[in-house]
Amino acid sequence: TATTHPMSNATTHLATTATMHPMSNATTHSANVTTPAVHTTTTVGPTLSPKQSSPQIGNYTIKKKEKICIMALMGIELIVKSKDKVCCIFMQKESYFNIVPNVTKPAGLCNEHTSWLHLGFSGGYVNFTFTKEKSQYYVSAIEVELDPVKLETKSLNENYHGKIEKQKLFPAKPGNSYKCKSKETMHLGDSLDLVTVGVQLQAFDFDNEHFGKEDECSTDRNNRIIPIAVVLSIVGLLLIILLAYLIGRKRSTGGYQRI
Repeated sequence: TATTHPMSNATTHLATTATMHPMSNATTHSANVTTPAVHTTTTVGPTLSPKQSSPQIGNYTIKKKEKICIMALMGIELIVKSKDKVCCIFMQKESYFNIVPNVTKPAGLCNEHTSWLHLGFSGGYVNFTFTKEKSQYYVSAIEVELDPVKLETKSLNENYHGKIEKQKLFPAKPGNSYKCKSKETMHLGDSLDLVTVGVQLQAFDFDNEHFGKEDECSTDRNNRIIPIAVVLSIVGLLLIILLAYLIGRKRSTGGYQRI
């Protein structure tokens, strides 16, 4: 169920009343009263875009009995795949939808072995299901829905719904947090992909209101290790070449005899 939030906040400045002072020579000038215009600050909600852009990182927390039981830092982008008819040929078209944190309302429920994080916004929602086992916990299901009517867009003509279950996404040890700076893509069906960036999340077993020890994702680990391995390989190759050169030079010097 989508949750609708007010999209604008008005800030009103009160007008200042001027005071009349009599001037010399018995001439009185009336003061001018200026009423400032009311400034309205409008919060822009999420919209579909034909171009991909980096989503904002949101901070979402769920509490149980005044204690944090889910905490998530993440940027979320949805990729919507639709068919566009061009010259009697149906072409696949992609639109991009970034979740805007300040107009997204988190809700959830925490139990001993299963917890839920619901991110609702005008036009849809994203649901995460967390499952805890003895040695690890993970996101076992993700569900997304977009409603083009509530999004007030003409680029989509149907509801888009995607769901994956029985997964082991974002795994971490109990008491630890999962962290991944890299972009990760989850395919939720033929028409929807969910992309996350800048993720750090934790469910279950909080010692305080801070993330536990970080469990790094494999993508970040590979991005960090591979360049080091390449450098070490190059250094090793250079040492082999240098050693071969020195051995060859020594042999060639030893082959000469004095006359």
